[in-house]
Amino acid sequence: MRRRALADNLGPLVDTLSNVVGILVIVLALTQIELGGALDRVLRRQAEQLAAEQDFVSSIPERQGALEARTEALAARGLRVDAEAVALADEILDAIDDLGPAARIDAEGVSEKLARLSTLRRENLDARRALDDRRVREDALRTVAKERVARLPDPRVERGLESWVLVRHGRVFPVDRKALFDAGTNALARLLKADASGGAFRQDEFESAALYLRKRRVGSDGFRWLLEPGRPNRVRLDWPPADRGIEPARLATSEVWRQWLARRRPGRDFVRFHVWNDSFEAYGTARQATEAAGLGAGWVGYTADSEYRIGLSFGTRPPEERDILVD
Repeated sequence: MRRRALADNLGPLVDTLSNVVGILVIVLALTQIELGGALDRVLRRQAEQLAAEQDFVSSIPERQGALEARTEALAARGLRVDAEAVALADEILDAIDDLGPAARIDAEGVSEKLARLSTLRRENLDARRALDDRRVREDALRTVAKERVARLPDPRVERGLESWVLVRHGRVFPVDRKALFDAGTNALARLLKADASGGAFRQDEFESAALYLRKRRVGSDGFRWLLEPGRPNRVRLDWPPADRGIEPARLATSEVWRQWLARRRPGRDFVRFHVWNDSFEAYGTARQATEAAGLGAGWVGYTADSEYRIGLSFGTRPPEERDILVD
């Protein structure tokens, strides 16, 4: 039987195998180097983060000491310490202690929670103020005599400057009437390009002015004017939030009320009370305060669903001094 002849030269096969093995060795070496570098970076970042967290945790006793020192300073000054806020802060610090150094802080999540916490604190402060106002009013109502004597009006006409006090939502709103009307008059004159001679205006001009007044606040003391286009065209007084007013029981201690009264002079200034039917009790308290200051006054009433509106007129402005009905 004849043997099959085999090739004597195996050099090409050996070269190919050598090249493949060499490439695999190079790939393996590069992979090992890359994994070693990545592991070093991960370990270094973990060490840095762990050190930062340990620093934060170690600073907690110092912050607690600063908080206690501040609380003692407030108490020494006679200021009331908010026990609920202190208890909440203690709970937060205890929770941080329980997390330990292995806790991870999500910066974005913390920002959202801080914003939410700020909103809740503001709402809580508003609620506390409202509750304090209600308690003050309750205490004041307990001192009201069961039998009250009504004062008979004595209407007469006086000449002087008219000042406003608006009474609504059970609160008192002292207003600088001149500043309020000057702001509205000047804005409408500028928007409608009106002069002392008056003139006719297109309805679209009124609508454009109304849009401007809805976007920009034109007024005084938190009140602003809104233009209501129609036939006739009128302006309406828009109110600030109810808590901007003064609780009747706080009139005696209100700095806003004291300054408003100080700018009025008996015999020259007369008060016009605009009173809504939910606030007659507040009106009585404010009226007594103005009479105690020597200021003559009168009043006009409104129902709960009505607003103060006036028609538009252009021409020469009326004099500041006018005939005023007081009672």
